[in-house]
Amino acid sequence: MNIERQEADALLSDFEIHCSYYHIIEAEDEWIGYSHCHKTYELAYVLSGEGEYFGNDSSTKIMEGDLIITPPYCEHFEKEYPDTSFSIIFLNVIHTGKQTEEIEKLFGEQPFKISLKEKKVKNLMNNLSYELYVQQPGFYSMIMQYLKELYIFIYRHIKTDDNAVPEIKKYQRGQSAEITNKVKEYVLMNLSTKINIGKMAEHFFYHPKYLNTIIRTQTGETLTNYIQSIRIQEACKLLSSDMSVSNIAEATGFSSVPYFYRCFINRMSVTPNQYRISLNLAKVEPYDEENERKT
Repeated sequence: MNIERQEADALLSDFEIHCSYYHIIEAEDEWIGYSHCHKTYELAYVLSGEGEYFGNDSSTKIMEGDLIITPPYCEHFEKEYPDTSFSIIFLNVIHTGKQTEEIEKLFGEQPFKISLKEKKVKNLMNNLSYELYVQQPGFYSMIMQYLKELYIFIYRHIKTDDNAVPEIKKYQRGQSAEITNKVKEYVLMNLSTKINIGKMAEHFFYHPKYLNTIIRTQTGETLTNYIQSIRIQEACKLLSSDMSVSNIAEATGFSSVPYFYRCFINRMSVTPNQYRISLNLAKVEPYDEENERKT
């Protein structure tokens, strides 16, 4: 037996794994992942389908056979892709024993993904899922045994394959720009209505907090302010027409004319009517600005 194998056996035999929480999302379940963190390591194994994992403002596609290891106190969430039978098992684990520090050093401080598509691993995870479902006498001991086997596969991949632990990459700028454009399209399609941030994020299969992060990174504004800027941009276009200011406020989704005035002045540093005059229109709408602001 060579030194590397001896070290592996010493490392993997002199520590214990305890499962503090487990949960299985089945393909037929309807669910939306929300950003959260744990005090423990989380193992998430994709049993079927495809989705996306987000952790520490980073993202990666996940599919059947992928295992994601998330360290303690790392904010993260998962989402399923539409029209896919997405099933995933979550296991929160606590390490104890002499080799705990070495094991956690092996895992590192950032979330990472490895591909464990071997038939033996799939069978192992299916057996583990079965034990969680039926919970026959001794099921917890079986889970601990299966977890120990899983750690052996994890160790082998990390130690023998240089590509076993791909970095979960930051969301690419091009992808962020595409999402920002789609958000703008969504706002324009719903311009005259009040937009619910949660429902909009759900429409794009994102958590509201993460969608806000993407928009802020791309535009320098919060999602709410970005939506308002689109409304004001469209209002500026309409001010080149003969439409009244009150109708423009309604058409661009502002709840009242006074609120429209406040938002417009805040962004444009002039009132809507002053902006209209600055366009040098041949015909300037005659109206009492003070009275309309108070309506």
